[in-house]
Amino acid sequence: MSIRLTGMASGLDTESMITDLMSAYSKTKQKKVSTATKYSWKMDAWSSLNKKISSLYTKQLGNLRFSDAYKSKKTTVSDSSKASVIASSSAVTGSQKMAVAQMAQAGYLTGGKLTKEGGGSVTSATKLSELSGYSAIGSTSIEVNGKTIAIDENTTVGSLTSSLANAGLNANFDANNSRIFVSAKESGEASDFNFTANSTDGLKALACFGLLTDSTSARNAYKADADLYDSATGALKNNADVAARLSELETSIKGTYEKNAIAAETALQKNKFYDNIKDDLAGGAAVLDSLEADLDAQIEAETDEDKKKELEADKAAIASARTNLQTYNDNSAKALDSDGITAEATAQLTAKAAAASSAYNGGMSAYTAGTASATAVKQKGQDAKIYLNGAEFTSTKNSFDINGLTITVTGTTLNDAGKAKAAAGEEISEDDCNTLDLTTDVDVDGVYNTIKNFLKEYNTLIKEMDTLFNADSASKYDVLSDEEKDAMSDTEVEAWDKKIKDSLLRRDSDLDSVISTLKTGMSATYQVNGKSYSLASFGISTMSYFLAGDNEKGVYHIDGDPDDPDSSSNADLLKAAIASDPEGVQSFFTQLASNMYSELAKKSGTTSMRSFGNFYNDKEMTTQYSKYQTAISDYETKLNNIEDKYYKQFSKMETALTKLQSSTSALSSLLGS
Repeated sequence: MSIRLTGMASGLDTESMITDLMSAYSKTKQKKVSTATKYSWKMDAWSSLNKKISSLYTKQLGNLRFSDAYKSKKTTVSDSSKASVIASSSAVTGSQKMAVAQMAQAGYLTGGKLTKEGGGSVTSATKLSELSGYSAIGSTSIEVNGKTIAIDENTTVGSLTSSLANAGLNANFDANNSRIFVSAKESGEASDFNFTANSTDGLKALACFGLLTDSTSARNAYKADADLYDSATGALKNNADVAARLSELETSIKGTYEKNAIAAETALQKNKFYDNIKDDLAGGAAVLDSLEADLDAQIEAETDEDKKKELEADKAAIASARTNLQTYNDNSAKALDSDGITAEATAQLTAKAAAASSAYNGGMSAYTAGTASATAVKQKGQDAKIYLNGAEFTSTKNSFDINGLTITVTGTTLNDAGKAKAAAGEEISEDDCNTLDLTTDVDVDGVYNTIKNFLKEYNTLIKEMDTLFNADSASKYDVLSDEEKDAMSDTEVEAWDKKIKDSLLRRDSDLDSVISTLKTGMSATYQVNGKSYSLASFGISTMSYFLAGDNEKGVYHIDGDPDDPDSSSNADLLKAAIASDPEGVQSFFTQLASNMYSELAKKSGTTSMRSFGNFYNDKEMTTQYSKYQTAISDYETKLNNIEDKYYKQFSKMETALTKLQSSTSALSSLLGS
């Protein structure tokens, strides 16, 4: 806008005069702005209310129209310190027996305390060669989780824990306690871990790093020696003609192996190939001859070609059996003499037994040395195990999902025998446990609260809508102009605006329609097993017209509800109905919810005036608001034109006065004034 200089010739305050002339027009503009602002507030009010109606519609009524909303079940445990149970709607009603044999736990190793040779603090940078107990080793390795970790004298505490982490474990060096801590990432037996030393040097490295345990000192810790023993004894197992000597070897070596260093899985298995061989040879051949003769006769008489092929295949099988029997006979003749064992077999046995004995002695030597240097303590990873109605279930975690029950175990139920077995590391059976009673039934409180929560949201909404619909008129209140706001306090402005906003939906037709739909649905009757029921049948009703507060005549109260002072003293019919006839309660409320949901769906469909999901004419309101904005804009243009006209008129007056003053001065000069 250009700079306007007025009143210089006339001495008039034309700026104020024009402002006064424009004031009437400005009031008209303010009226238009007020109307548009009120309409904007009304749109906001409907948008906010629409969200609340939609919540009742989609969440409450949408869920309550399905039977699953009323199938809440609850399971109690006879000893809640041992287990907790969450029942789904599909859980079987009734009692069950459960025993908790063991809890799930993760493999966890607490390393032995590390010290430095010659003193000083151990840090992550400390090398293997600096640790107490170190003696010269070459490059070696250990295995964990199937991964090989290379180690030499320069391997540091920190690099070892990093390697363990890369192998899939949690590994940390605690400098305060000077120990390495290692744990599995998950609980359960399958996630457990063990260290394996592939040589004597590897064993020494484990000991120096404080990772050697008594369990590590058994067979897996001496893999090389154990493999040698396995190789020797395995060869012996394959010699079927030395059963007696194998038994002797088992007694002399295995029986003296301390702490079962070579575990039971390497127990020697006797080959029964020659048991009763002499008695069976002749009888076996006779049986084969008889079978073969019978088959020849059947083949000769059979006319069905497919059947004949089957019989010929059987005859071929007998021929194979005859060949095997001959081999059987030849081997027995070769292997057996009058003493039961040939000289050749005896020589083989002697050599292989010597190799096994040597391996055993080496393993025992390493075992003894390793046990002395084992300083770590290992908790093995194990699965949780329970018995439910006699069936065994395991889980890597302390929770089970079984037939609709989510069971979380928090303690074992071992009896004295079970505790003794657990201490000895033995398998726990159901007989070693005390049992818990699990009782599943309809969750009366759960179903009750589902209905109560629906009524609570409904009551809040219907009270708000009634309040908005029945609000006092504020037709005499216009939106304040900036000048009017400046003349009032903030509190006064807030109260003024609130008066207008509270009345925006007064007697609104869309609101009236939704209110009517909700109240009609809630007051309707529905058929259950041939009888008519209403909410009042379950002790749910509104208060009398004269007792209900303002805008609370549509609010429902549940008889016996301890949270409602207006109805808490009445008999609780709803809970009684849920407990005695849960199916009837379900049938009534699913019908009520389905009916109301359907009616509200009709009111929130897309039309030319409203968008889908809205319960008011949002499209129409948006269009109307746009018209108000356009009218204001057009009127502002009109005001600018009028104001410009006034300025131009006063400008012409000033120009004329200036010319007049100039002429007067010239005349006065001529007259000698």
